[in-house]
This record gives sequence, structure tokens and C-alpha cells, in this order.
Amino acid sequence: MGSLNYCDGHQTIRRREYHGIMASGYDVIESFGCHLSWTELRPVVADRQTLSREEGILAREEWDFSDRPTYYTAIKNLQGFIAYHLNKHDQALGSFRDVLKNDENNINALGNLAFIHERLFEIDERNQYWDKLKRVLDRASYEERARAYADKAHAIRYFEQFKRCFRYMRFIERAATIGRKCDGPQRAEWFFDYALALYRRDVQMLYLRKLAKEADFAPEHSECYSDDKIREGFLKACRFFLDVARTSTSRDYQALSWVFLGILVNHDPKHRSIAMAFPDEPDLQHLTAGDCYERGLEIHPEHVIVLRRVGSEYVKLGRFSEAKFLLDKSLDMLTSQFGYRHRALMFLGMFEAADDEDRRTGQARQWLREAVKDLHKALEMKEFHADYSDLGYAYFLLGETDKALVKFERATNSEQDDYFDTVLTHQRWAQCLESKHQREGSLLQLEEARKVRGKILETPLEEDQSDFFSDDFDHYSTKEKPGFVRILQDYHFWAAYSRRRTSELNPPEALDTPHIRTRYRYDFFVFHAERDSRWTVAFVHKLESEHGLLGSIQRRDFEVGRDVSSEMIRCLRESYRFIIILTPRPPTVSLGWESFAINQAVMEGSRRGEEYMVPIKLRDCSVPDVLQTLTVRECEEGQLLKKHWNELVQKLTQGR
Repeated sequence: MGSLNYCDGHQTIRRREYHGIMASGYDVIESFGCHLSWTELRPVVADRQTLSREEGILAREEWDFSDRPTYYTAIKNLQGFIAYHLNKHDQALGSFRDVLKNDENNINALGNLAFIHERLFEIDERNQYWDKLKRVLDRASYEERARAYADKAHAIRYFEQFKRCFRYMRFIERAATIGRKCDGPQRAEWFFDYALALYRRDVQMLYLRKLAKEADFAPEHSECYSDDKIREGFLKACRFFLDVARTSTSRDYQALSWVFLGILVNHDPKHRSIAMAFPDEPDLQHLTAGDCYERGLEIHPEHVIVLRRVGSEYVKLGRFSEAKFLLDKSLDMLTSQFGYRHRALMFLGMFEAADDEDRRTGQARQWLREAVKDLHKALEMKEFHADYSDLGYAYFLLGETDKALVKFERATNSEQDDYFDTVLTHQRWAQCLESKHQREGSLLQLEEARKVRGKILETPLEEDQSDFFSDDFDHYSTKEKPGFVRILQDYHFWAAYSRRRTSELNPPEALDTPHIRTRYRYDFFVFHAERDSRWTVAFVHKLESEHGLLGSIQRRDFEVGRDVSSEMIRCLRESYRFIIILTPRPPTVSLGWESFAINQAVMEGSRRGEEYMVPIKLRDCSVPDVLQTLTVRECEEGQLLKKHWNELVQKLTQGR
């Protein structure tokens, strides 16, 4: 019996050791995550039909690691993810190991392999991958981390490619941010993919703005697609595309970047130009959207995507003969759903551009027949509900209203909403019913169009802009810059730090005694967005621990249970100075408390009659109008110039 007890106790100790190792391992993996643990991919796991279909599609593709390293590893990791959830574990392991053969420090492949071996209780193998992953994450692995973020963006986008959804945006933006520190072909990949994401969002924001102008109510989320927000995204996308066009060694990326610069301008030609995007670039001032397309064609005249993209844009410009030449050529090289769809739209465009007399000719009806033929081919390749809508419209123009109605019904029976105008489809449906003298049905479809418009406008673009990444080193330098004061230290970037960071907010007891303070209880009150809490906590700690100052900050100094606004006003009044940390505001986050804090600080400063507010720009962003006249001290990768730091300490010290 004693022996049995000993054995049971020994096993209990071993289990505790095992779970301790598991916990530390998860700290490493969860600090970055992997396909098999990402919450964003969990909805896909149960849909075995989709997984099987995409497995077959990916199996037909070919990739070259030397040409597009990020795309290669992203596809391989995605294949492993799909195989694992189809219970093909050997195939999954093979995919992840193939990634490591080309990219031995690939963060996501290492995490995926560790995850699988953990599930299989193969502890030695799991530890092998965890240890390697920890070594990668413990250093400033810019290239590896940027590729991992781009990989995650690709995986999320892959399964949401027909949705007006941008949950992947923050990951590809992070890859592009880190990418500025890297060289090589992958840098262009990250920049191009981020610019492409901004382009895709631009399409949706312009669509929402169009619907908003048609609506008879003020949309609740209109700030998500305001003119300023649209302009900001347009300018940013243009800058990234131009960077790729000028720096990439790939003709593919160079050509496509010029093409997409033209497309961005052509999205809203009345209000956009290349000159607007690049006011400080004299050599670009004269360029039009058409010039950009021609540059792309000059760089890579035989690239199939360049051909069909430019062809589709020529359709919008009414340059039908040129469009047909390019679209025909692209389809001769490679049949594609996109190519057939846009050649069909070309035929429809030719019909709509004709006058009433020409529309009655046999030639015009032949254009419609060709559009029908191409849309059927497109649907055979991939079911895309916008194609059903356009097919219904082509049948309507041909007078084949019964066929048209069936296609309109099929088009609206879908959850697809990316590049698909459901409102227009219901309006076309109503027009078709009116031509059949179905007045009541036509009115019902117009009412449905109104309801759908309202529903779309009430639902903002799904874009997760939270900034709670465990490693912020891509915004903030991990090394002290000459002539600067470093705020974040090495330990701030460790995965475990996020669980104990508030310990830095405990000031030395001697500082919190009334006799060493002068008129004001606190030397400063600092306001910051929650996404900047890591940096701000370290900033407050440094001022208090190294300079004997005492600050007030919400997470430590607001009294529990009291109204937040009242506590904010109290700290503002009891503080010698007010510091506001400025960073870019995600579109889904309202100004809210920031506006309140600024307005209250303006009133407090006016009452005192002295320079009370101290703005610090942590990351590049616009400065609120009310702060424009003040001295704004700017950080560079999270660090302040020593001169500015010394000025700040002096400004915050009471009695000087």
C-alpha cells in the first residue's frame, strides 16, 4: 500500500511538473499564437465541407519561396491547418515541416508543430519546437514577426474573401509597420498586401458613403466612412503602392502597384488625382489614372493579372476596344472567373453606352448574349453572387424576364457582400417586375432595397482595431537610440510582463506624503488610450522612480466605485500639469473620454492662466485643433530626445 501511495504521489508531482511546463509553453505560443490556436479561425473548423473544398483548391496552386516567401509559407501553413482539422495529422505535420525547410525560424510553423505534439503528449518534440520558438521571440526578430503577422492576415482573409470584413487589417498593418525595418523581397510583399487591404476597404467605404447619401436617415456609424477617413485611407494606400513600385525587385509588384494607383484614383475620379496623393512629387503631378495603367503595362505587358485588371478599368473608362483586347489576351493565357466576369461587364457596358436606336440592333443583342455566355462561364468556375445579379440584368435587357427573376432571387439568397451590391439587385428585380406589370411585387422589391440599405448602413465595417499585442517592439525600439531616453526596457516586451505591469504603478511610499508636495497633490495627471497603457505605465514609473515626481493615472489613482468623470476632474485639479499621450485612433473607437479630458483641461488651464497642458505624440497622428498652439513633444520609436525629456522633467517639477 505504501508503495502504491509513493507511486501515486510521484505521478502527481510529475503531473504538476508537466502542467507547469505546459503553462510556460503556452506563454510562448500565446504571445504570438498559431493557426491551430487562433480564435479568428475557429468558426471555420466545424465546416468540413469548406475545408475539403479549399484543400482541393490549394492543392492545384504552385508557389516559389524565392519569389514570394511570405505567400509561400502562408499557403503551406494554411494547408497544414486544413489537414489537421480534417484529421490528416501526418499531412499537417508534413506541411508545417516543409515551411521550416525553407524558413527555419517561421513563428507560425513552430507554433503549429508545438501545438500538435502537445495534443499528442509528445513532450520531447513539443519542447523542441517551444524552445526554438522562445529563442526566436526573445530577440528582435523583425523579419520573422512581420512574416507571422502577414501570415495571420492571409489566413483570416482567405476564409472571409467574400465578406465585407476586415478583421485581418490590423495584422497586415502590423507586418507593414515592422517591414520598414527589413530588406529583401518580403518587404514588398507586406507593403503590397497592406496597400491591397486599404484598396479593398476603400471600395467598401465609398459604397457605404454612396448608400448613406441615398438613405433618409443619419447612419449611426457614419464616422467609419467619413470623407476624412476615406481620404486618409486613399492617401496611405497610394504611399505604400508607390513605395513598392519604386523599391521592389519584382516586376510583378512594380507593375501591379502602378495599376492599383490608377484604380484608387478611378474609384472617385471627381475628387481624386495622383497630384493630390503626392503633392511633393513634381514628376508625378501630371499623371492620370490612365497613365498609371500604361506604366503597369509597360513594365510587365504579359502579366495575366495586369492585363485583366487594366482591361476591367478600361471598361469603366468606356475604352471598350482596348478593354476587349486585354481581357481576351488574359483569358487566352489563363481562364479565370475574374476575366470572364469583367468581359461580361464590358459587353453590358457597351450595350448601356449605346443610344436607344443602336440598342435595338442585332449587334447590341449579340453583346448581351456574349455577356450571358461569359457570366455562365464565370459561375461554372466559382459561384459569385454578383455574377447572378448581372446575369439576371442581362436576361432582363434581352426581354427574358422569367430567367431574370430566377437569377435575381438566386443572387440575393447569399451571405456574400464583398463587391456585391445587394441594394442594386433588389432595384433591378423591381424594374424587371414593373416591366411585367407586377406593380405590387415591384413596390415590395423597392421596399426591400430600402431595408437592405438601412441594414448595411447600421452595420459598420467589421474591423478589429484593438492594439493589445504582446510585443509592441515594432512601434517602440528595443535599443536605446543615441541622444534619446528609452522608456520601454527589455522586460516590457516579455509575454509574461502583461500580467504584472501594474506593479510599476506602485510609487515609492515616501513620494506619496503631503509634506514633500507643494501646492498640488500630484505633479502631473496623464491621460492615455488603453491601447497605449504599456508605454504609459513605464513612462509614469520612470518619472516617479528616477526623478522623484508623483503622477496620477486612472488605473491607480481613481477611487474605486466613484464616477469616472468626477475622478478625472478631481485629478486634473489636483495635478500641477496635464499630460496627454497622442496616438492614432482606430476608426471604431470614439473620441469619448479623450475629448472630455481635453475640454476639462482647457478650462482648468484657462482658470490658472498658465501653460498647463503638455501633449506628447507617441506615434504619428493628427493633433487635435485645441492643442495645435502648444509645444508637442514627439517620440521616435517610443523614445524622447534627451533635451525634451529634461525639459519635461523641469516642467513637471513644482516650485521651479
